[in-house]
Amino acid sequence: MTHDTLCSLGIAVSWLLSLGAGSALGRACNGDEALCDRPYDQVAHLTTHNAHSNVEDRFTVPLPNQYFNVTGQLERGVRAMMLDTYLYRGRAYLCHGICGPWGATKMRNTLREIAAFLGAHPNEVLTIIFESYLDEERTAQAFSDTGLSDELYAHLGGPWPSLGEMIDAGTRIVVFTDDPATVLPWHHYVWDYAWETPFGSESIEEFTCAEGRGTPGSELFILNHYVLGPLGSERSTGLEVNQYALLQARMVQCWGDGEHNPGYHIPNFVNVDQHDLGDPLGVIGSLNRSWPDPPLWMTVSGVVPGEVAELRVEGAEPGEPVYFAASSTGQGLGGCPPVLQGACSDLLDPVERLGWATADPHGVATWTTRVPLGLPPGPVSTQAFLPRPGSGTKSVAVESVVPDSLGRAGATGGLRPGSEPAPTRP
Repeated sequence: MTHDTLCSLGIAVSWLLSLGAGSALGRACNGDEALCDRPYDQVAHLTTHNAHSNVEDRFTVPLPNQYFNVTGQLERGVRAMMLDTYLYRGRAYLCHGICGPWGATKMRNTLREIAAFLGAHPNEVLTIIFESYLDEERTAQAFSDTGLSDELYAHLGGPWPSLGEMIDAGTRIVVFTDDPATVLPWHHYVWDYAWETPFGSESIEEFTCAEGRGTPGSELFILNHYVLGPLGSERSTGLEVNQYALLQARMVQCWGDGEHNPGYHIPNFVNVDQHDLGDPLGVIGSLNRSWPDPPLWMTVSGVVPGEVAELRVEGAEPGEPVYFAASSTGQGLGGCPPVLQGACSDLLDPVERLGWATADPHGVATWTTRVPLGLPPGPVSTQAFLPRPGSGTKSVAVESVVPDSLGRAGATGGLRPGSEPAPTRP
């Protein structure tokens, strides 16, 4: 379907106007009532890379990966943490690379923070992923000394329990380790259960959905999303990397990348630095609301004043209507109106309804329009919605950039210029 013009951005549309997501009538597991019946391996968790390496605990070299301590991270929605364990001064410590005055904290102190949080929040399930340079006996002793031994979940095979079942059983801590010599049933060797994307990226352009350690198609998917500089984790880089539009686009891309993600598995552990910057928690909410299917995939081209713009969506069923909306305000976890059947908009108000298109026999819906000459330069976010009565709504959002009169900051689709191309889903 083709339209001759875009109305000026800023006109709110009725089916995206409502801001309230509605209050939960029952308990909320990890902050969301819908997750109580969701299997553990089908939930996205905000994960902090080197959670112990933080400013509040006085880590200094290399530059700490987080600002807030473990308690602050948990209070801000983090539900999985990567921790490095060492033997230092004859005791169990958490350090980054090497223990010393530039960064070291007793493992027991961190576990006590976790115990206090769980005691005050009875409906939360937490995950710890150890990079372990500490023997299993001392690791187990640290959990025992802090009263957490009875809270440890042991996965003995078969389907994973739901979050609600883990809460009811009082086993609310899942522990993984990279130590292959582990024997205790709760001390899971991580690469028996998970695979990850490569870590150690030095720029956004290096981000990929390709496999790193582990076997793609395993039960759990770790998606590393951080950039490290020569001095460590810089706050300014974290702010850029964790912006909703970039992080959401990469999560959608890697969830829908069947080549590297067999079975289209939801990213379980979205592993970030500087978690308090940008909006990683909003992206986690969007992922969990999209489950069980990956979001749609959309590319946007030609967002230049006076030219024809094309919004192309893959992943619909033949003949299904796909609806399009736009916002010049940016992306974030927006309103969740009843018409979207449990889904939420990823566009911030004011939102404009653009139009709709019918998917062709290949499941592709294309909507085109001529961009007004007066559209100001800057970012424009578009979102596609595919309402399915009885089974929820699939959606995807993409940020584009309207160039100025000199052609600078041209329009983008997918992640950003120079990133790997979007995969084509079957």
